[in-house]
Amino acid sequence: MTKNARPQITGIILSGGRGSRMGGIDKGFAELAGKPLVEHAITLLRPQVDSIIISANRETERYAQYGYLVVRDTDHEFSGPLSGIASCLFHARTPLAMIIPCDMPYLPDDLVMRMHNTLEKNNAEICMAHDGEHLHPVVCLVKTELLEQLVSDIEAGERKTRAWMEMRKYAVEDFSDQPHAFANVNRPEELQDSLK
Repeated sequence: MTKNARPQITGIILSGGRGSRMGGIDKGFAELAGKPLVEHAITLLRPQVDSIIISANRETERYAQYGYLVVRDTDHEFSGPLSGIASCLFHARTPLAMIIPCDMPYLPDDLVMRMHNTLEKNNAEICMAHDGEHLHPVVCLVKTELLEQLVSDIEAGERKTRAWMEMRKYAVEDFSDQPHAFANVNRPEELQDSLK
């Protein structure tokens, strides 16, 4: 995929949760195969996007050491992925943003290309990933022009990521050819697994 084949895309890594199922630690710094999960996410996204923003509500100085913009949720209340997405979209300077959570270290290396192709083909505002069994709303390609509407809907009380996205003109990219790529790491025992 060449730079000229698509508009510029900002990669957004969601690391802003409480990590409650990980014993309360900052999930982005939980280590898998000797590397923090956030590093796996950066390694995945860096070749596929033009810039990266990290959504984080704790240890922001530690995240900033990776050299990317780190953005806290504007409400500072751990309000969920939509709040983190909105806060990062405010800083995005590209037409599109590819959003991934920090706890999916196996995502495909053709993720952005496939998501973009499906978004364009369907003239959609959002493209979500589907692994053949489950829809993954927080693995999505979003038009950054949706920021104003997103902020308005959050202020009106919307907190559910999938519900909000399904109110927009959306498309779904089918990754049933590699369903294991969407396994996420939620608990300490899952950190014992090694990368494929």
